[in-house]
This record gives sequence, structure tokens and C-alpha cells, in this order.
Amino acid sequence: MPGISQTLDLCGKCRNYGIVLTDRGTINECPNLQLGFNDHRPLSEAAQAVMRAGRKLTERGLQITDTRVFSVACALTRATTADRIVGHDIIKRFFGADGSLQLRHLHECIEELRAVWLLPVCSSRRIPYGYWIATDADDFRQWVDEVKSAPLKQLATIGAVARANFSKLATQLDLFEQVPAPEFPAAA
Repeated sequence: MPGISQTLDLCGKCRNYGIVLTDRGTINECPNLQLGFNDHRPLSEAAQAVMRAGRKLTERGLQITDTRVFSVACALTRATTADRIVGHDIIKRFFGADGSLQLRHLHECIEELRAVWLLPVCSSRRIPYGYWIATDADDFRQWVDEVKSAPLKQLATIGAVARANFSKLATQLDLFEQVPAPEFPAAA
């Protein structure tokens, strides 16, 4: 797992993420990185994606007002498909102790990064667990292929439950007619 916080030679402006949130609610490249101070490494592809998302927010007339969302985006710049940040670590660092309320805050934060920032934040509920920012189309496509089956399976299950328990209602809802019934293994 990538470390969310590293303590050696941290830049006082960006904590070595390479990006900063301005007072105007925009994202800029760290001034120390631009000037070559603090032996900054170059911006990662994920940090570049966060900067692009920030520019697009600005172009749409939006400002970043929730610094915690920006901080989570920064932490995700250190994650990769192969080296993800688990939700528990993000919660502990940015939302306090573990718990259902903190998990909800994490999910809201990730949803804001996806829906408002249009940042390609990927996640996996399978090993290896965690979150990361997709930096190429193949990585994003693999994530899309993995997650798109979940809602279809859920709709298929809802349709099967409706047909089994509320057949008249199920026939009135064309949604359930479009989704095939799920195939479940025989009960033991």
C-alpha cells in the first residue's frame, strides 16, 4: 500500500503531492515544484489528472470548497492499480475513527470526485482492495467492466423478487422485463 503520509523531506506547500489548492478554490502546480525546490519528483500521472479535473471545474465556474475532498484526491495521486489505498486508511487519515458514518463520508467524497470533478477514481471490492486514479484508458476500462455488472445483477435480482412476490406489479414495470433473471446455484 502506498503511504498516505511520508515524513522525509516534505514540501511545506504540497506535502510532495505536487499540487496545491489556492485560496480561490483552484488547483495549481506547487510553486516549489515549479522552481525546483525540495528535490520534488515530477508530477505523477494521477496528480496531472487531478490538475486537469481542477482546471475543468474552474472552466465550469466551480470552485473547490471542501478541502477534505482535495486532500483525498491528493492522497489518491500516490496510489496505482497495483498499489491501491484501502478505504480504512483514507477514513483514518481524513475522517477520524472507523465507523458507518465515516464510511458514508468516504463514499460521498469519492462520489464527488467522480460526479463533480469527473476524476476517474476507481475502486475494487476484490483483492487487492482499495482506491486509485485511473491514468490510462485500459485501466479505466477494466474498472468499468468490473463495476458495471453489479447494478445489472441487482436489477435482475429485484426483477426476480418482484416476479416471485408481486407478479402484477412486475409486469407493469418494463424495467424488470429488460433484465434477465439471475442464475443462482441450487440451495443446499
